[in-house]
Amino acid sequence: MNKVLFFFTQGYYVLVRLTNSTYFFDLLYRLLNDPFQINHSPYEIKKFNQMLESIPPGDYAHCLDIGCGTGLLTSKLLSISSKVTGIDLSLRAINLAQDKYKQQSRLTFISADICSYQSDSKYDLFICSEILYYLQPKELIRAIQQIKKLAVKDAVLVFVGRADDNYVSRQLGKYFWLIEKFHCPAQFTYRGLGMKISRPFGIFTYRISSQGTDSDLLIRYYKASDYKQLIRLWEQCKLPLKPKGRDGQEELTRQSKLSTSIFLVAYAGEELVGSVFATDDGRKGWINRLAVGEKYRKKGIASKLLETAEKKLAEKNIKMNACLIETDNLNSKLFFKARGYREVKGISYFTKKKNMDT
Repeated sequence: MNKVLFFFTQGYYVLVRLTNSTYFFDLLYRLLNDPFQINHSPYEIKKFNQMLESIPPGDYAHCLDIGCGTGLLTSKLLSISSKVTGIDLSLRAINLAQDKYKQQSRLTFISADICSYQSDSKYDLFICSEILYYLQPKELIRAIQQIKKLAVKDAVLVFVGRADDNYVSRQLGKYFWLIEKFHCPAQFTYRGLGMKISRPFGIFTYRISSQGTDSDLLIRYYKASDYKQLIRLWEQCKLPLKPKGRDGQEELTRQSKLSTSIFLVAYAGEELVGSVFATDDGRKGWINRLAVGEKYRKKGIASKLLETAEKKLAEKNIKMNACLIETDNLNSKLFFKARGYREVKGISYFTKKKNMDT
């Protein structure tokens, strides 16, 4: 029976992608109350939890869940957003969601197509979980343009789909700024049907702005696995290193997890090409370890790293940022001055160290 359901579902996916018809979604929800096994599938649960972790911290006012189905996962988004609206092509799915959550005033469900969805509301968070790859190329562009119209400044878009679906992520990268990318291991139980297949999923987090960006550049938080490449970058940039002290692998991992730390790295493909380590003391923010590999300079990477760090500091209500620059580092001085930083004369820098490796 599982195999019959599996091949039926696979054939259904092909048909939907060819037709993109509301009829097929309605049919699916009439045949199966939970066609995607949202309630039981370890894959769906793992995917949703990882998606939540991929959403940048913030006070979200209104989230739009595109392709919400019967609303189970949509309802859980209330933990991070004051209001949530779910839209879906299937009127049958929306009716089920409305009936189930009719007592929840912060939830709204609407039968609509994102390609043509109109609303007086503006959204600061968009969730697109395994939806956009159904769209034909022209429909995908219309959906992206519609999302831009519905978004407030610096809204966040989280796209969940196949990790190898480069076309969709490339199109999104033309319009939005990719800030984080996560690839899940390939093996999982397909839709709870008891069949093992290899299909990795990816979670791509974008910042929606008026300008496009280079989708090949990924800026994300530092991980322990970045350490070797990070140290090579700092050595190339001739930054002072204390590998037995504050720059040791365990020590950097500890520092990166502090609530006062914003430790970011930039990747071009598989290569770590830049870093910035921002911290705050509750009064002001500090910009440290801003570095870009030599062959990647003059491409705006340092500016994007600094801008990202400044935005994350601003989210913590930090209104003043500072940095320490060696007297003879003219390039760094010019860089920061060009971005609104003012040099303060007459200040001496004092340190007190526990030992020389600190």
